[in-house]
Amino acid sequence: MKKLLIIIVFCLIIVLSACQTRISNVKNIDKQDIFTLEGTSRYYIFFYRKDCEFCEVTKPTISMYNQYIKKYCPNRRVIYGVVINKKNEIEPDIYRQYTWGGGEGKNGNYYVTGTTKWEELYIATTPALISISTRIIDGVEQRIANYIAQGSGDIISYLENEMRSCA
Repeated sequence: MKKLLIIIVFCLIIVLSACQTRISNVKNIDKQDIFTLEGTSRYYIFFYRKDCEFCEVTKPTISMYNQYIKKYCPNRRVIYGVVINKKNEIEPDIYRQYTWGGGEGKNGNYYVTGTTKWEELYIATTPALISISTRIIDGVEQRIANYIAQGSGDIISYLENEMRSCA
């Protein structure tokens, strides 16, 4: 019964917030802050663009996830948002394709896992979700990224599973 109620609330939130451009319950951060957030050592980063249809489809789930874990699973990772833009000549961006082989994602054009600096990230498409964890590397505590999912369907499935495992 509890799971059915969660699914009904989830669907209602999606319907009511599908047209929002801002993500409620999600704090946006600058790309430069991806590895330097204070007060937390484990979190997710949701990458999206303002002109991305599939990002809009994913936003209600991102919002609901943060709201749900805050209430029922406070030890789970929170999601932060990063708005990314197309690459330009003036400022380097992480919205680019990795083309050197051995990449991640559906087409191997992401490079995320093992990176420790925002400039090293290759986020080939949006929406995308990565995790950040704190680990000891060569005796030094560092934040390190891991690829989680790309595309609205995969991100939504991943987060729904996270919420179900918490219930």
